[in-house]
Amino acid sequence: MSVSLQNYFQLGLDSTNNPVNQSLQNTIITPVDTKSSHLNRVSFKVPKIGMLTSDSFVQVQFTNSAGVVANNSQGSVNMVNGALGSVKRFRLIMGNKVLTDLENPALLAVNDLYTQNTQQQLIDYHYHLMGNQFKTQARSDGVEEFSRDTRLRIDHTNTHFNMDKNQIGIASDSNVYALPLRHLGAAFLNSSALPVFLMGDREIVIEITFHDDCREYVVDSAGAIAASNTFGVNLDRVQLVSTHIMLNDALEQQERMAMAKKPVQYPLLDQYVVKGSTGTTPAVNTALTNTYRINLQNRELHGICRVNKALAPDGSNRIVANQSSISLGDQKVLVRSNGLNVFDRPVENDSLLYQLSTYYNHGQTLKIPFGAWSQNKQSVYITQTIPAALGGAQVNSGLTNNYLGRFNYQGVDFENGNSNVVFGSGVIQKQTLEYEITLTPRTAANPKQDATQFEVLFYVAVSKLLTIGASTVQVSF
Repeated sequence: MSVSLQNYFQLGLDSTNNPVNQSLQNTIITPVDTKSSHLNRVSFKVPKIGMLTSDSFVQVQFTNSAGVVANNSQGSVNMVNGALGSVKRFRLIMGNKVLTDLENPALLAVNDLYTQNTQQQLIDYHYHLMGNQFKTQARSDGVEEFSRDTRLRIDHTNTHFNMDKNQIGIASDSNVYALPLRHLGAAFLNSSALPVFLMGDREIVIEITFHDDCREYVVDSAGAIAASNTFGVNLDRVQLVSTHIMLNDALEQQERMAMAKKPVQYPLLDQYVVKGSTGTTPAVNTALTNTYRINLQNRELHGICRVNKALAPDGSNRIVANQSSISLGDQKVLVRSNGLNVFDRPVENDSLLYQLSTYYNHGQTLKIPFGAWSQNKQSVYITQTIPAALGGAQVNSGLTNNYLGRFNYQGVDFENGNSNVVFGSGVIQKQTLEYEITLTPRTAANPKQDATQFEVLFYVAVSKLLTIGASTVQVSF
């Protein structure tokens, strides 16, 4: 079992763009060390050879435990982040010390993927690994819609759908997908390869927990996945494919001798999740204010990204499944850091909120339509209805409603301008960070914003220091 990398290698490995990685690289396939069907979890022991690079990935394959899906339709990984959405939790443990622990990493990866790449770039490149294929287009009349140039086919009446590729759990279609470690929580590998050869006889363990409910990441051409266990990850076929920069024996021995005198330090930016809840949202056009207090315990904060996640996937979405951050209408944001307001007044203008996310993403914008990012009073009027004087018809139909308001990733940047510095470029949080949001739902459908409870996930990026000594491994903030 292996993922097809023909197109991947034609486009070039990411790490070959870094001159320091032009030395010999080795690729190692590692089988599962332990697995638990009850916990839906696997773990690997990472080979301690050379330096682990960001090209490493986990191979997964899916099974269909319930035979044919409803209406003889086809199931597939979602269009937004593909098979990446199957991961519930990712942990990297070095010498019994947790280096990174990230829940729902695929949601944060969506923000990274769609800021660093255009929709077409993601299809040209990442599609060959993860199976994502999100693409929008403008019709001849100027109305936006989901592109017909994807594997999810739709007829001219917008009523009949068909999935012609990347079906999962089908005996004749044994698709294998690759989940890059850099999108699962080890984004620090993009900056610097991890010197795993220094660990000696101490173990490096990667632990991955998959979602039990396939509706979190699987879509169906009929929009009718009724059972939560219709599809699942085949734990027997999961593999770790790690790439390592090979160092000569003399250099490795020299580094080990230096480590015996002075421990090696590996600074990195780590990300983890702080969870909250909106409570039950009010009726349409009614405001709700929540204040979230996040105790960062004197850690150096670089940025924070807010995601509004639906608590209960319904299996009816044909595009994003539950891999989405739901827009909850008009919003007003006020942030207090170390007891002081970050902004002079609450930020409520859509342009300013979008610009805040651009700063968080280091000057790169989310490359998705406005209606996909926000469904507020203005965008609902534009994307969902036409004035009665013009016929009162719904603008969007078919697949377009499946992604409206489901890319609402809201970031706030805390870096101070000292670029390329892990310690010193953020802001140390000496007091509890306060994040105040006022939400005003504007629509009861596409997406449903009112009378619903959402999970609020705050992805915080903080400075962390890994110290590898001759006999000890330490992780500190």
